Amino acid sequence: MSIGNWICLFGLVSLLAAPAVAGIPDVKVTTDRSIDCSSLASIARDLYRDCKTDEEKAIATWYFVRRMHFHWPHIPTWDSLELINSYGFALCGYQSTMYVQICGAGGLKARTMHPTNHVIAEAFYDGGWHMFDCQVGWYALNRKGTVASCAEMKADPTLVTQAVEEGRASKPYFQCRDDPRGGTNYAATARTGGSPGVPKKRLIINLRRGETITRVWGNEGKSWHQAGETKWTQPHHGCTGQSIDANDPVNWPYWKPYAIVNRKEGDRVVYGIKRYYGNGRMAYEPDLATDAFTDGLAPDGMKGAKAGYQDKTAPKLHPAAAGKPASITFVIDSPYVAVDAWLDAEALRKDDGDVLAVHAKGPKGDWQKVWAAEKTGRQKLSEVSLKNAAWASHRYFVKFEMTAGTNVSDVGLDSFKITTVFMNNMYALPYFMPGKNTIRVAAAEGADLKKNRLTLEYAWEEQGKEKTFTRQIDKLPFEASVQVAGADLPRMKYVKLSVAP
Repeated sequence: MSIGNWICLFGLVSLLAAPAVAGIPDVKVTTDRSIDCSSLASIARDLYRDCKTDEEKAIATWYFVRRMHFHWPHIPTWDSLELINSYGFALCGYQSTMYVQICGAGGLKARTMHPTNHVIAEAFYDGGWHMFDCQVGWYALNRKGTVASCAEMKADPTLVTQAVEEGRASKPYFQCRDDPRGGTNYAATARTGGSPGVPKKRLIINLRRGETITRVWGNEGKSWHQAGETKWTQPHHGCTGQSIDANDPVNWPYWKPYAIVNRKEGDRVVYGIKRYYGNGRMAYEPDLATDAFTDGLAPDGMKGAKAGYQDKTAPKLHPAAAGKPASITFVIDSPYVAVDAWLDAEALRKDDGDVLAVHAKGPKGDWQKVWAAEKTGRQKLSEVSLKNAAWASHRYFVKFEMTAGTNVSDVGLDSFKITTVFMNNMYALPYFMPGKNTIRVAAAEGADLKKNRLTLEYAWEEQGKEKTFTRQIDKLPFEASVQVAGADLPRMKYVKLSVAP
């Protein structure tokens, strides 16, 4: 069976209407050579596009789940789409659940199976069940040439123990730490589990004027979320033997460009950590001299405040009346799990009688003061931490509070930038392959590109050369082609979407 039959490619995007928001709602970047990971349904659709049989679908799903995740013991959620798009690490129960859900999204019946101290999966097709172990990394064909079930392997353990010598073993076969003897125990002790339903959730990116999202094939080395986060090192695939990961002929080409090279010994490359978590950033920096900032206001976000473009008064955002408290509250929405955030701003507090402060809160909990002006004069805020509000969430709020002692022009805000660092699984991003790649950008119906100037930027490395692709998008849906030279997958750097302020 060819890699092309296992890895099924992208099809036309069918967009669902997103809630009406300002800016560019539900904007999506896809390529025809990668898997659209915005929903389990889109994953199954793209993954199965070239599959001719149900067995090809089942095997393609096994490779995909394995490509998306390394095993790491501190998983904070059972949300399969979150694990695929943000975290990129999961253990056996999570991976098997994900396997079953993707199969279900593609119309293939599947279930979890529960051996002693482990979880695996079985897919049902051609009148029988067929076992796939995503975490340990193996399946075996029976002697009829189809993937064996737990029941078959329990009845005949040599289906497992003699699979390599008889040419019936998956590639890889027991990739990490275990061996066929363990596999026979899994088959012998497996109890039937269940078939988790397929969540309808989608990953949705909404961009306001002045907002940028940069998704990166790499990480910042300090920002991640996991269960027990304060006790453990950053998430990575801990099995570092040179043959591990490279023994997966389908997935290694995707992992190889990002593997850390320890040294080279002639033509031999010695790798260190080969798979690890990823980070990206959102930056929100609207133009306060226009109504652009109103895109980001929380409901009832302007209380007792005025904009300078309305009353010709500086600062650009200030109290409407002296002696009365004013507040301006912005909401930050991240499609990925946020792990850090901070605020930069320029403001004014002219006199001791003026009050200027910043508060932040997450989706739950109370407001917490993160900064207050103690001196008078121009105020320059630099990397004021918002981490506690943003931590491990998709939404948080930032509130500027101000009171003018005698004159509304004595206190207020002239500019701000809110930066959010999130986790993104680099293998779930819209990558390029060797040859021609078609990039597509779509958004919810009604996106106004005249009011919201949208720019797309890609950066990657191919054959040792840095490459970029940048386009201002004036029509949706948008389509363009990129040619990638060479036989190896390029080393992707980032994909960025930005809406002018």
